[in-house]
Amino acid sequence: MGMILIFMVMGVCTELGVVSWLVDKLLRSKLFLGKPWIMIWFFMFGSLILGMFGAVFLIVIVLQFMVTIFEKIGAEPYTKLPMFIMIGIVFSMSMGQVVFPYMGIAIVLVQA
Repeated sequence: MGMILIFMVMGVCTELGVVSWLVDKLLRSKLFLGKPWIMIWFFMFGSLILGMFGAVFLIVIVLQFMVTIFEKIGAEPYTKLPMFIMIGIVFSMSMGQVVFPYMGIAIVLVQA
């Protein structure tokens, strides 16, 4: 149920242009302007932190932001860099899940 809800919310946010507006703000900020590796590091580290608070739902949100960023910068969807960044974001969120070992998903991952 949660995934259906998050897909509907992200669809509405995308149609209203909220995601595009936030991506424009991020890409034009002084911190990231001309420094793409800082932006990639920011998203990877942010994904690690966000992974502590329910990674399954946040993966969908962060990947939607990344897809919008790749569309804005003109990167092809299935080339090496976008795919490695998306895999890295999912991996970072997975590592963030097990920070608190007493939470539900972390218990499953530790047991596996």
